Amino acid sequence: MWAVGGGSAQSHAKFTLKHGFSTPLLLDPGLAVARAYDATIGVGPLRIIRRSVIGVDRDGRVAFVVRGAPDARKILASFGS
Repeated sequence: MWAVGGGSAQSHAKFTLKHGFSTPLLLDPGLAVARAYDATIGVGPLRIIRRSVIGVDRDGRVAFVVRGAPDARKILASFGS
């Protein structure tokens, strides 16, 4: 599991420390990854990342997409856990 954000390396480090994450927080400064998963919002060229949880199974297929912050049980249920 990993997370993607559009901020700087410094802001990611602060956020990770503040929230005690053990999950890597990857940089996406140009929002290419977020755009690929339709996880941006905005007007025209002004875009930001829209919080989304996207589960990709072992075969590389998208198994789960929810905008916002779903309950962990809902995420695990989508993978049959």
